[in-house]
Amino acid sequence: MEGDLLQDLETKSTIESFYSEVQKNEKTKSIEKKSSNDLVEAQGKLTNYKENFKSALQEMSKWKKDSEVPKQTTREKRASEPFQEQLNVSQRKALLYFYKEFCGITDKQTKYSEELKEAGGYGRNIDSVKKDFCSEKIVSSLEKIGWEKEERISLGQWVKISEGQEDPFSFLLEDSYLKEIREKISSWGEKLNTFRESLERQRTRGWWGRIQERWAPGSIGVFSGEKKKFEDELSYKIAQKLMEKLPISQEYELTTL
Repeated sequence: MEGDLLQDLETKSTIESFYSEVQKNEKTKSIEKKSSNDLVEAQGKLTNYKENFKSALQEMSKWKKDSEVPKQTTREKRASEPFQEQLNVSQRKALLYFYKEFCGITDKQTKYSEELKEAGGYGRNIDSVKKDFCSEKIVSSLEKIGWEKEERISLGQWVKISEGQEDPFSFLLEDSYLKEIREKISSWGEKLNTFRESLERQRTRGWWGRIQERWAPGSIGVFSGEKKKFEDELSYKIAQKLMEKLPISQEYELTTL
């Protein structure tokens, strides 16, 4: 009798264990399916941005190679150096959308990872990725500087920062680099303004002639061109920051940084 009771208890325990394992597996499969569906959905959202994303990587790769070439010193040699325009609006928008979708997926995967652990599966620890890279402040800062709207990215109203003023570029670039590039852009901007003011004084005083008419546009081009180069560099540096930790697939690895 006692043996039969023990056998019944063992059988019941085995059955309960079996059903518990089945439920665990079903829950795990359900979580994995939701995770897979989210990835497919994200890929679908990014389909329209795929080509611009790829072309942005190609431009960034070219810029990085060019930036590693030793710089010339004289003005004449600098003028002969290859000049690469910053990424266009469509390319910048594609980078931002890939970044935002990656962060959205990371949020969901963090949640699913916890659910898998509770269900007895193996959840991945991706909190460090999210904390290290995904930032709402980065997204809002990009929106403030017109990353997906403006034809060109420049320091604009943030060339000089007054006390208490928030600087969106401080969330997008390293402090030391931002200080250096801000000084260069500000310096060339001041030179350009000073030169234009000088030309205006010459006009109002009647000193304007054919000679000034010939060389003035070229000189303005030099000042504005130097300022523009540093603005383009700043734009590429921001794009590089966005791409640094994105999980780029093999399709893009040939053109990655």
